[in-house]
Amino acid sequence: MCSSVREREGETMQASQSLLSLFTIAACSTALMGCLEAADQGGLDEELELGSAEQEAGTFPPVSDFAATGPFSTTSGSLGLSCTVYRPSNLGQGGVTHPVILWGNGTGSSPSTYAGLLRHLASHGFIVAAADTSNAGNGSEMISCLNSLVSANGSVLSPFYQKVDTARVGASGHSQGGAGTIMAGRDSRVTATAPLQPYIGFIPFGGLFLDSSIRQQRGPMFLVSGSSDTIAVPTINQLPVYNGVNQPVWWATRSGASHFEPVGSAAPSAARSPRGSALAS
Repeated sequence: MCSSVREREGETMQASQSLLSLFTIAACSTALMGCLEAADQGGLDEELELGSAEQEAGTFPPVSDFAATGPFSTTSGSLGLSCTVYRPSNLGQGGVTHPVILWGNGTGSSPSTYAGLLRHLASHGFIVAAADTSNAGNGSEMISCLNSLVSANGSVLSPFYQKVDTARVGASGHSQGGAGTIMAGRDSRVTATAPLQPYIGFIPFGGLFLDSSIRQQRGPMFLVSGSSDTIAVPTINQLPVYNGVNQPVWWATRSGASHFEPVGSAAPSAARSPRGSALAS
């Protein structure tokens, strides 16, 4: 449960239901940080769907419990030289095209570190393209993954051919990868972002990062913190993002969560915070 979900005062909903649903799934994944109770915050409905067009066509079922495994069986593999993709096994089944989540790893981590989370997202119908780098802070590798997917979507020889929804692309990542998420959010094709505990305290290009990248986002942001995070301390690392971003932003704080909560079972046991902590007042 979360201690708070904040929407910046005076802002209105400017994103489609499908894009916000995408990142509520990320926030509510059991492998991530437990279900952040984001319902009714910032105009979100209690039961989020993947978009009215898909619902009318009957291609994606409605989702009421994002912590539960989705209906799609999943697989993973390499794409290009520097991208690992977690995806539904049967792409395009029922005529569906799959929305994309670009993923950035934390410092020293790889996609396999977050495999539980990324497979979980893929089980809900997403193509999750994770950059094969432990230094995702500038976002360039995440965008390279997107470029590879766009290319594959146009190739008749690719299993991705005409099965990628290139109009619904979001970016998410943890720690340094959260900073990379913000950097990737400057790309016009990235229409929503969900930085998880982004670490920006000692980004080498500091001023440029804060004054330029944060203020050049192309869509809404769902920012996630942990109240017990002593590495990417929220007041140092997430508050400047919340105050400076040029798009609608929602900031959720997971009560009792350490910096390693999104890593799940791969986190150092001494660093993991207890799950299921009570809602803070």
